[in-house]
Amino acid sequence: MSAIANGIYVPLIFIAVLTIVVFIHEMGHFLVARRCGVKVEAFSIGFGREIWGFTDRLGTRWKFSWIPLGGYVKFVDDENAASAPSRAALDRLGADERKAAFQAQPLSSRAAIVAAGPLFNIASAILIYWLTFWLIGSYGMQAVIDEVIPDSAAARAGLQSGDRITEIDGTPIQRFSDLQRIVGQNPGRKLDFTVVRDNRTLQFAITPELREITDPIGNKVRVGAIGIKRTGGADRWEHKQHDFVEALGLGLKETYYVSEQIITSLPKLPGAILKVFSGQRQSEIGGPIAIAEMTAHASKTGLGGMLGWIAVFSIMLGIMNLLPIPMLDGGHLMFYAIEAVRGRPLDERKQELGFKIGMAILATMMLAAIMGDLMRKLGIG
Repeated sequence: MSAIANGIYVPLIFIAVLTIVVFIHEMGHFLVARRCGVKVEAFSIGFGREIWGFTDRLGTRWKFSWIPLGGYVKFVDDENAASAPSRAALDRLGADERKAAFQAQPLSSRAAIVAAGPLFNIASAILIYWLTFWLIGSYGMQAVIDEVIPDSAAARAGLQSGDRITEIDGTPIQRFSDLQRIVGQNPGRKLDFTVVRDNRTLQFAITPELREITDPIGNKVRVGAIGIKRTGGADRWEHKQHDFVEALGLGLKETYYVSEQIITSLPKLPGAILKVFSGQRQSEIGGPIAIAEMTAHASKTGLGGMLGWIAVFSIMLGIMNLLPIPMLDGGHLMFYAIEAVRGRPLDERKQELGFKIGMAILATMMLAAIMGDLMRKLGIG
């Protein structure tokens, strides 16, 4: 693909996937709000001026807007697209309209409406994985060693070419990717390997070493490695079809794995941000350029790969939105938790201050992500 074509394709496929994931998120808010009797004034994909839209029979304006980097559901008593609570906006409503206002709902309804967006993202990932495993099946490399790197952890332990790894610390290994996941997450930790060699079952204790590798979009990533390779020959690949129930179990397992990976990486964010502002490259956070490149890369791996990336992106959006930062859904839920403990909400000025702090935090995170992208692209740091 030429540089010009690639420069058009990457942002377009990113916007398409972002639109799908944002639509799922906002649909969660919308459906639960409607179920709770809250009037939804607008459902927008994108921000800014409207490009095209229509009004449904219940008065909700469905629209596409010019800035395609998110979306929102606006309730009748919202002051703005960020769903900032406003007593003034509520006071402007008539008696009948107030009954359908978000702020007039009991605490449990408000919390359910806010939590629905992220939960829909995670539920949609389970559905995507489920249907993918059921209708497409799974492809993977057998966990057979083709080469052992001299003086590596695997070589010192006694692994050999042709060995098939069947378990690590009691976890069954079906694919080479299963092995990579466990080893990659555990540098410096001794793992017990079960290996089949010439119809004999052998046990090895191996400690993965910390290594730096380059991911598909050029990031330097530090992971655990034991020093084995596979060639990827056609005879090493397996395709497996899964029945309806088995596919659901795999979908739940994959969603759990991806969620765990994202959650365990969150404590690294403050350090990654500090690295960027001190001029050092890092791989813990990816900005819009990195995410767009990963989306384009996934789109070239086939339907299964693309659906898998949409699921990952959806989980990522859901979990990030649950962070207890004002302006995000998790920030709203944090305020509701305080309200539940106090028996009354925080006053409007304190919530307003919280939203300003939240905006500053999000702006700092976005600036760091964009700077990190540029540093990676320009080879700085």
